[in-house]
Amino acid sequence: MITGTAEFLERYTNLRYDRSVLVLRRGVVAVAGLLFIIVATLIVASDSIFLNQRGLASLQVGSIAPQSIFSPVETEYVSEVLTNEARQVAADSVNPIFDPPDSSIARQRAQLARQILDYMDNVRRDAFADDQTKTQDIEAIRELALSEELIQRIITVDNDTWREIDDQIVSVLERVFREEIRESNIQSVIQVLPNQVNLQFSQEDTNVVVAVVSDLLRPNTSLNQEATQEARNVAMEAVPDVRRSFVRGQVVVSGGTQIEADDYEALQQLALLRLADNQFQEIAQAFLASVIVMVIAGLYILRFEPALIYRNPRFFDSSRFNFFDCAGGVAFRVEWSNLYLPDLGNGIVVCGDYESANRDYRRSGSGDACRCDGKWIIRNCLTGCRGRDYWRAFA
Repeated sequence: MITGTAEFLERYTNLRYDRSVLVLRRGVVAVAGLLFIIVATLIVASDSIFLNQRGLASLQVGSIAPQSIFSPVETEYVSEVLTNEARQVAADSVNPIFDPPDSSIARQRAQLARQILDYMDNVRRDAFADDQTKTQDIEAIRELALSEELIQRIITVDNDTWREIDDQIVSVLERVFREEIRESNIQSVIQVLPNQVNLQFSQEDTNVVVAVVSDLLRPNTSLNQEATQEARNVAMEAVPDVRRSFVRGQVVVSGGTQIEADDYEALQQLALLRLADNQFQEIAQAFLASVIVMVIAGLYILRFEPALIYRNPRFFDSSRFNFFDCAGGVAFRVEWSNLYLPDLGNGIVVCGDYESANRDYRRSGSGDACRCDGKWIIRNCLTGCRGRDYWRAFA
């Protein structure tokens, strides 16, 4: 192919045949070197380049194991995943720590209750207002959300009973605020309010006391973040490291099961996974190794076979070449040598290039030159051939 290309260039361009062959051969060397680097990189780094095609390397947390995975070695390690899970369980088991009940909140709510009860008493005593007006006045109290039935009971109850209800509301409110009321348990406190009311009251009056106190309740304590976190840290530090061990051949992950965080950690510890994060690094290492091998091979050729690139363009086709006498059909096997070539007795001399052939042809004064298989041959030459390229001929 190279010989035909060189002949084509010589025929249709001004490029000399030997020069064309030399350039084409060097191009082949460059392309071959590049292909070697690419192929070698693909072979060496195939596991990293085709990472998604591998069975184990593509597994992630949440993936389904395509088959059962067994431990290749016996090993024991500290499982960070299981240790962190155990420490988190210990931290979650610590109850939140709240500050002591704030007495100022109880005092403020008690004062507010007194103001509301005095207002209700004034509404009850208003002789110029009808029941509808009194109902509207009590409904206007923003801190309370009383039903119409309870409002009617407040308006219509006698004065002695109302004074007892008034005292009971204040008493129950103060008693409840002595305990810890959190945002999370305020509903449970409201549910037990009927038990705080004196048993001498009727159900209707008890409902009034419970309704008013319920609307006035507020949390009287807050979460102490620092104390809670300190207690959680102490609980976490008390948890020892969780160790995990495998024996050779033990099942790490069963086929068809989902990969959990601890399973993925075990696969990493057993060197059964290759992280995709190292993909670029491994490809670069394979590429660099291929380049180094190519450079070493090139230096070897330049040192021991320089003719491969600089002097003998036909070296790649074969280390030996068969030439035929164009006219007489006499065959010769040619191999590289730096020797003077005398006439072999049959008048046929093989020369490396056209200039050498012409020069010896002019010096001999006899014979004629022709081309055979891309080389110039002097037939009937009496003196031999000397030139830039030398060839030894064998019958």
